[in-house]
Amino acid sequence: MGEKFASRIGYLIRNFRIAADMMQKESADKCRLNESTIRNYELGTRYPDEATLLNIANNLNVSFFALSDSDVANMFSTLHVLFDIEWAYGLRLTMKDGEV
Repeated sequence: MGEKFASRIGYLIRNFRIAADMMQKESADKCRLNESTIRNYELGTRYPDEATLLNIANNLNVSFFALSDSDVANMFSTLHVLFDIEWAYGLRLTMKDGEV
């Protein structure tokens, strides 16, 4: 995983933890992780695997997608992100004056 990506995920974990009014120790305990593990994720020196990221997201009461980073390097990944946004916000295509 790239350094920039890991530090972004760490930044998000830290911000959502603070928004949940939790200390690193409390967050780690809820996730059944070591406090140093959470600290390293937040610092960007380590990156959680998908299962751990899901665990952290669930314990911070945020969507897994809020912590994960989508790869928009190709058309199919970009479409996936757009469908996720559509689903998250309940957007639906409609017709107006014969146009979508």
